[in-house]
Amino acid sequence: MPSVLTTYSGVDPDVQRNLRFGIRKGRWGLRKEPVDWKAATTFGWHVIGAQAKGLRRGPRCQPEEWVTATIDVYIFRVLSPLVLESGYFWPDEVRQSELMYPYRFDIELVAHAPGVSTAYNAPIPADISEGIRRAASRAESIAIVGDKDWTAFVDEITRRQ
Repeated sequence: MPSVLTTYSGVDPDVQRNLRFGIRKGRWGLRKEPVDWKAATTFGWHVIGAQAKGLRRGPRCQPEEWVTATIDVYIFRVLSPLVLESGYFWPDEVRQSELMYPYRFDIELVAHAPGVSTAYNAPIPADISEGIRRAASRAESIAIVGDKDWTAFVDEITRRQ
């Protein structure tokens, strides 16, 4: 069963600049280790939910409101383990001379679709949608998804490109 890191990328221009930079460079970074992550744990996939729309006060909301929104979805294959690094990489890190996202790993974009419903299992598997919601509050986590649900999700996002 696929192990999927879930994260959220907001609407702030610096955040969106980092998203484009990470896609172009094939690298992603986190402020801290994912919730319940252990050094020997690996995840083969990464899903970013970005730019939530249709929420009164943004993505830090209760589940009942979250499932009424839409997000842009990015699906990545993870190419390397999560490692702690000490050098500046991201444009805002370089500009501010501050290490912000030291936990990094390599990625490859597999699919992207804008305006995807966050409603559970329509088409985002519930654990992934909920993981993205929690990640908006900086609680990135790893979801385990059934093979059939994962394949259907990737196929649907690929179809929408």
